[in-house]
Amino acid sequence: MLRVYKPISHKIQNVHKLMEYLVIEVWCKANKKLPKTRLNAELKSIYENKDYEWFKNSVDNIYALFRDKRLSQADRDEFQRIFISNNEIERLCNGSNTPVYSKDFHPIIKDAIVDFFQNYTQSF
Repeated sequence: MLRVYKPISHKIQNVHKLMEYLVIEVWCKANKKLPKTRLNAELKSIYENKDYEWFKNSVDNIYALFRDKRLSQADRDEFQRIFISNNEIERLCNGSNTPVYSKDFHPIIKDAIVDFFQNYTQSF
């Protein structure tokens, strides 16, 4: 039996956009600036919220890992490509994209990324 899907508007829909921004615009473009300066207003409000101190610490830690000289620009670009590809749900479902599992992430960032997304989903 088919049902008609009626979209709803909810704040949870913004979470993915926030995570895309964090990964693509902050971590993958990490430089000598402080991570806080790269955050958009919504992420900055979470970053500065004392109730989410773990978020600030995680963002800072992962940012530092992306700045690590052992992680090349090609490694950053590859992680960005993986992140984008792994979030193209329709293409994953129809088999035109193959998922990349966290065990295959660059070893410098793998554990911190996995920990962050596990904590993030449990905290909100």
